[in-house]
Amino acid sequence: MPNPPQGGNSILVNSFPEITLKEFERRTDGILEPKDPKMPVYIAEFQAQHDNNIYHRLVMEMSSYAMEKNVLDIRGILVFFTESLDPKSNPWHYLFKSSSKLLTIVYLDDYLKKLEKINPNHPMVIVFKQIFEKDEKVIQKNANRWYNTLIKSRINKMIKNNIEKIFISWLSARFNHLSYMVVIKMIADITEFEQTRF
Repeated sequence: MPNPPQGGNSILVNSFPEITLKEFERRTDGILEPKDPKMPVYIAEFQAQHDNNIYHRLVMEMSSYAMEKNVLDIRGILVFFTESLDPKSNPWHYLFKSSSKLLTIVYLDDYLKKLEKINPNHPMVIVFKQIFEKDEKVIQKNANRWYNTLIKSRINKMIKNNIEKIFISWLSARFNHLSYMVVIKMIADITEFEQTRF
């Protein structure tokens, strides 16, 4: 092996040792595995708080999955609630800017604003209303209308049921300082069956 480059009389690299990196076990937020093995696999991470290591973690998850499953085409999706949460860590953030589409970054608040302009009653827009709305009075005033919009949406029944559950779960978490009956009254015209489910 050739000698490392030198700057003046000092060597730029002290040594070139082999190191052992500890194995790690990571749980991904989600993975999209296509039925067609020729299509890319996507690993997704959702970020609602600051984490300077999110890019590094995603790349590690992608690498581990690719090695374990012998996947040649694997890509990442990072969903940040807001752009301010994106540490834009290099070199990985560069993948987002490149034309290779190896990394997709979504800023959820911006995405939902654009989607709302196109379709204000889209289930995804409705279900996130209470997350991004800071004023609890606005949520209390609109929760019933939002929930009924979800019920009436023309989407797959299983997906609709899951979105309804998420909406109710987030509503009860947001107003955990209120009694069960007060929260129920926010969506008061739901059926007895749905109240039981809640």
